Amino acid sequence: MLENGYTSAEDPLNQYHNLWKNLQSDHRKYLRNKETLQKDIQEFRDLLETITHLKQHRSREVKTLVDIGCEFLCEGVIEDPSRIFVDIGLGINAEMTLEEATLHVTQRINQLQQKLEHLDESIAENQANSRIVSLGINELQKEQPG
Repeated sequence: MLENGYTSAEDPLNQYHNLWKNLQSDHRKYLRNKETLQKDIQEFRDLLETITHLKQHRSREVKTLVDIGCEFLCEGVIEDPSRIFVDIGLGINAEMTLEEATLHVTQRINQLQQKLEHLDESIAENQANSRIVSLGINELQKEQPG
């Protein structure tokens, strides 16, 4: 039993500290997810830029670097750049025309940006809750004797 009549688990200050730690842990998770989403959006924007370049230059062959696994790259040649393979998720690649790929990538970017906006709202809510809990901790510490 503590001086204030609470057990350690019941102590409001202890509960507020635990809540604050959980909020901070959630905040770190949100930031990692935001970083991943931003990276994915940038990769899709880069792909969209490449598709635009392919559309504009309508060349017969295109030299590129190809990931052959474990991030090992080798030089490759795309003989018919009018159709490309696009990762549509879950490790599945679909062959698409450049127009289909443009539509798919644009939709995917919009989808990811909506997720990012929702995540930003969650981050702001988490920060507001952290501030409130922090203020609560300060008030409880002022009330404690000693």
